[in-house]
Formats: sequence, structure tokens, C-alpha cells
Amino acid sequence: MVAGWVSFALSAYGTNYSSLTIPQGGTVQIGTASENLFLTMQSDGNLVLYQNGTALWNTGTEGQNCGASQCFAVFQSDGNFVVYNGSTPLWNSQTAGNSGATLILTDQLPHIEIVLNGSVLWANAFTFSAGNLSLPEGARVDLGPTALVMSTDGNLVMYQGSTPVWYTSTGGQNCGASQCFAVFQGDGNFVVYNGSTPLWSSVTWGNPWAQLVLSSTPPYVQVIGLETPAHPAKEYIYLNGKAVAIENNPQ
Repeated sequence: MVAGWVSFALSAYGTNYSSLTIPQGGTVQIGTASENLFLTMQSDGNLVLYQNGTALWNTGTEGQNCGASQCFAVFQSDGNFVVYNGSTPLWNSQTAGNSGATLILTDQLPHIEIVLNGSVLWANAFTFSAGNLSLPEGARVDLGPTALVMSTDGNLVMYQGSTPVWYTSTGGQNCGASQCFAVFQGDGNFVVYNGSTPLWSSVTWGNPWAQLVLSSTPPYVQVIGLETPAHPAKEYIYLNGKAVAIENNPQ
């Protein structure tokens, strides 16, 4: 059984940027004001993602002498997201050479992404909310030492260099004109399709609060269901080929 396909749709509170500059002391609100999610360029040279006053992510570039507003963050036309102190780069997303890339800031996970032609070039974390990842044929999620690739033969593969370390065993498909794709659906199921035909799934439907977690070390692919008022006792995990329900409160 595979739940019906749910098309990829960015959160209603996501914003796409072809260019963006955050000056020293500047803040970009992500989502609604009530979510209290902000990307802030601090006067100490650190770019920080905050929610409710708690730092969720930062560039680790604090301790700078920024002087009179010398420090800033910029999403450049070459696709690189960079923090500068004057003309000196302090940190970058290592995505230069990708003209036409888009910076996405969203209230869904991951909160910060750089994408190009369906591929995720960089993200502040490789945890995706249900409904927030779709990989068309040929697209990839680049994790640095590893990459998750939606191959043109219908196989979804995690590569370490040129070596496959995880895959869905769905190769050999006639994908035609870009019919094959992988999608982490809004129901929490991670599915590989050829057109409307499911080829493989994580068998985790019915978990709209689930998160897809990708890692460059084993386990490479996990679907983790969060505890909610509706599901207070169970944590659902898909771990490299097996769907598991873990009782957090067996009593």
C-alpha cells in the first residue's frame, strides 16, 4: 500500500530570493510574526537563525571587530551565500558557480536552503518537514561528503564519492521525459515514482508531522515521526529499509 501522491509545495510562509543582503544589525523575518523565526546579522559578525530567542543555527563567525557596519551577509549572483567583514569573507555556503540558484527561507524544515533546478545545493540542516522535499529526475541533495541523487533510471541513490551506500533498488525504469522523481509527501511517506506509479516507499504514511533526516554517515536515510497530542506514545522510524514504531511510553 502506498498513499496517494502529494505534490511538493513550499510552505505558504516561504520566501524565494534571487539576491539578498542582510546588513549588520539587520534581521529577516521568516514566516509569520507569531512564529518568532528570524535570520539576524549580528554586530559581532555572526549570522544567526533564532526562534523564540533560541539560536537554531549560526555561521560560527562571532568575535569580529565589525566597526561601522562592516559585517554583512549576502546571497550573491553566483549562488554563494557569504558572510563578510568588509571585503574579507568569513563564511560561505560553498555554492559558488551556480548562477540562477535561489535562496529559500521558510518556516518549514530546513529553514534555509539554496536550490537550483530542483537540486538542494546547500541547507542549514538536512532535516525536511513532510511535504517539503521533491527531487525530480537528475536532481540531488548535496550533503558534502555524500549526495542523494534521483537517477534517470528510476533509482534513488545515496553516493559517497562515486560509491553507492544506500539505494531504493528501483533502477532499470523507462522514465521517459523526466517522469521519475522522489517526494517526501505531506502524509510523511517518502516515495519514488515513475509517473503516477509508486516504485518504492518508506511505508510511513499517516504521519504528517514526520521529518525526513538525511546524513552523510549511517544511518543515511531516516523518517522520524514526532510526538504530538494525536500520537503521544509512538515514534515512527524508517531506518534503511525497515519501518519501526518505537513505544516511548510503553506503560
